[in-house]
Amino acid sequence: MGYDHIVAIIPARIKSSRLPKKVLADIHGKPMVIRVAEKVKGAGINNIYIATDSNEVTAVCKKFNFNYLLTPDAQTGSDRLAIAVKMLELADHQLILNIQADEPLIDPEIISKLAEVIEKSVSKGIFCATAIGKISNTENIFNPNVVKCVVDNNGLAHYFSRAAIPWFREVYPNVGDDQFVNLISNSVYHHFGIYIYQAGLLKKYANLAFSKNEQAEKLEQLRILDNGYQIQTVLVDAKPMPAVDTPEDLELVRKIYLEQNL
Repeated sequence: MGYDHIVAIIPARIKSSRLPKKVLADIHGKPMVIRVAEKVKGAGINNIYIATDSNEVTAVCKKFNFNYLLTPDAQTGSDRLAIAVKMLELADHQLILNIQADEPLIDPEIISKLAEVIEKSVSKGIFCATAIGKISNTENIFNPNVVKCVVDNNGLAHYFSRAAIPWFREVYPNVGDDQFVNLISNSVYHHFGIYIYQAGLLKKYANLAFSKNEQAEKLEQLRILDNGYQIQTVLVDAKPMPAVDTPEDLELVRKIYLEQNL
């Protein structure tokens, strides 16, 4: 299935404190940002732009035949996305897929499900959708690098946090109990860092000040919630795959590519 009505924009910032120039890191013959772009293309989205502040990144885009936008520096990936939307002069109703350039193991099926959900959400006045999955182990629930999401009965996001939320007061002190695993498997969700927005929301996002919760958690999606906009979640049957933040992450991703014959 094709999604010609969706434009994918992949923010690819060249600077990285823990792994310099990580978006250009080699993963079995191709730069990481290209591996991400190929995953997006594999989901049926052909209109893809890599938004970057680096001529080194634009060079690899040319080499592998992907469109690019040379953008000024931006504080977050979403801010860079908003700049790209303006540069492309996209209409407010245009749908935008956003995935970071350090997610080379993202499942294309997640992209497809988000594309289906956003159509229904827009008709309800909800202009952003993202993906969540069930957490079923204690290590991830207490890992600050695994972002958690609390949702309501309709799947609307209430909050995103690096903390263990919701907090089961009578269960978490006894994390070895079978009750713990049974309870969290249907109640605690991890967040996949991938979104589909309407361009109009991104244009508004660019004019919003950093929110208190965004600054506290270092999670840019909280700026949307903190300013009264809604985010629709879609529950997917997928495990969180490692993003690349450190040299150790990169080696793990390379290993998984070999094991899964990617």
